[in-house]
Amino acid sequence: DKLEISKFELIQSCAFNLFTLLSPGLEVCAVEIMSTILFHPLFYKEIPVSSFESKNRESHFTSHARNLLSSSIAKLTLIKQIYLEYLQQTTLQENTLSRSIVWFKCNPVLNNTLLLPSYTGPIIPVDWPYIPLIVEYSKSVNSDLEITNGTTLSNILHYLILLEHCHGDIISTTCTPATARLTRIMCAFLIGSDLFLEPDIHSCLSSLLHHFSSLSLDFTFVIPGLPSFHDLYSSLLEQFAAVSYGDQLFSIYIMLPLQQKHSSSFRKAFWFDYSHILRIITLTHTQLSLSVDSFLYPIEQEWDLLEQYLRVLASGTLHTERNPFLFLIAVHHIHSFIFHEEAEQNGESIGIENERTKEVIVKRQT
Repeated sequence: DKLEISKFELIQSCAFNLFTLLSPGLEVCAVEIMSTILFHPLFYKEIPVSSFESKNRESHFTSHARNLLSSSIAKLTLIKQIYLEYLQQTTLQENTLSRSIVWFKCNPVLNNTLLLPSYTGPIIPVDWPYIPLIVEYSKSVNSDLEITNGTTLSNILHYLILLEHCHGDIISTTCTPATARLTRIMCAFLIGSDLFLEPDIHSCLSSLLHHFSSLSLDFTFVIPGLPSFHDLYSSLLEQFAAVSYGDQLFSIYIMLPLQQKHSSSFRKAFWFDYSHILRIITLTHTQLSLSVDSFLYPIEQEWDLLEQYLRVLASGTLHTERNPFLFLIAVHHIHSFIFHEEAEQNGESIGIENERTKEVIVKRQT
């Protein structure tokens, strides 16, 4: 008889918690947990599709998204091998794993002590599901190292989809905060030159974007392994300028830190340092998985940004037909500043409320 779904979730939760608490000498236990529980299809396929929809109502799960989850489950055996290889490169190295096996066999001929090593912290980091992305991103920074192929990257992203959509509650308590997890996923755009354009990888990144768009993000959060998110964001903007071809999905990812609630340093980097990419961002507000109001309110108070908005509009860098969403952002903040009024946040704010402002700017562009 099959266990009830609630019991599956309890076992999975215990396994995830225990996995990141194992001390040195217990490497063999880590491999056993990975081999028997963490990647077992039973802990994913028994979760009904309805639970995905209830947890991700904002994402509007489609049949394509459900097919993506089914495809991810089918790849679990291969994904397990990929993760074992990456963890053996980083934390479960062969010599320590061999000693751990000897200790558990309690064979005095092979081992002169049965004492475990001194405790220096858990052997598995809490963000272990994202280690492969971190490793590949580090390789991409070092041009002398060969990066992975698209198939491996795709399989890694498939597993992250399963974790986030099927066991989001477990991941949020046992793994790093949502912002740090999203940051790791953003590194996928920096692996290789344009691997993110491969259809399967692109589809996975799209699904993950919908998921994280519904979570609370704080880009001032200190992310382990990164001096600051600002450095990574600059790398993303450079990559977008170099190889994105104006890709809509990549455009939405780089728009995330531009919401008004986040630091103005990201908006300044985008509008000033990388103003040459504005022309190729052709997003409309209907393509976003975010609230449009989050880019319009609170009203911009930074004088240098307001000047830049006016500059790119007057110069024709942005056009209402080619760059409708960026055009809306710039006109909205300039309008609010010029006429000293804040539009009511009542659902009508996605339009350009003062047609006089729009007409003046469009006339100036022509």
